[in-house]
Amino acid sequence: MIRHLGTPASLFQMVLVATLLLFSAAHAAKDSGIALALAKEKKLDLPLAAATFKQYSKMAKIGLGELDKSGIAELTFKGRGGKGLRKK
Repeated sequence: MIRHLGTPASLFQMVLVATLLLFSAAHAAKDSGIALALAKEKKLDLPLAAATFKQYSKMAKIGLGELDKSGIAELTFKGRGGKGLRKK
């Protein structure tokens, strides 16, 4: 269960985590980008949100946007890089 700690930063992190657990990489990139924009308006630094936005954006860019969070493995493990998963 995700727990909100009562601060604006924890609320943004909670929304981001919930978003990433429920959507495709393409949706996660879009929604985490929105969360980062809102955080910037409030002068919040969310390095985890920035890192996840970068990963999900990369997945979408290389054609893996339809995968969920488990698709991060395609970027993480050497030699995988989504080979065999991209649509032809």
